[in-house]
Amino acid sequence: MALFKEILKEETEKFDEVIVNPSRGDKQLGCCNNAAIFINGLKTIIIDEGKPVLLSIIKLSYSEAISEAKIKILRAMERAGGSVKSLTHLSELTDYGKPLLSYHINGDEKTKGLLQLGLISIVRKEGKRRPITLTDIGRIFLAGL
Repeated sequence: MALFKEILKEETEKFDEVIVNPSRGDKQLGCCNNAAIFINGLKTIIIDEGKPVLLSIIKLSYSEAISEAKIKILRAMERAGGSVKSLTHLSELTDYGKPLLSYHINGDEKTKGLLQLGLISIVRKEGKRRPITLTDIGRIFLAGL
């Protein structure tokens, strides 16, 4: 993912538009390419019978759709090793109050939270402390920024 990020940065500095063909390489590379494509909202093609076919990819990238506050929360979790013990612990790491953290985690009627976006998971257990963990998708998202 880091290599893709470096190449993408170089290419976007040289060209007005970058088009990606994720169909080359092994399956693992293809998965990484697809994640980077969606995170960055890149135009994507595949080759079908020797001809390029443009795929329909959402024009708004995840990195544009997710607020800076949500990214700050994800980065704090990443620095903490990918998991925090509780909302209180996350509050200490981000300097955000619990109500604001709760909003960014759970969202509301109009805005999806990190939980609904699949970027974090919360282990439900008895008591007030609930560990909050970055999902694999959350880690991939951060790696693509």
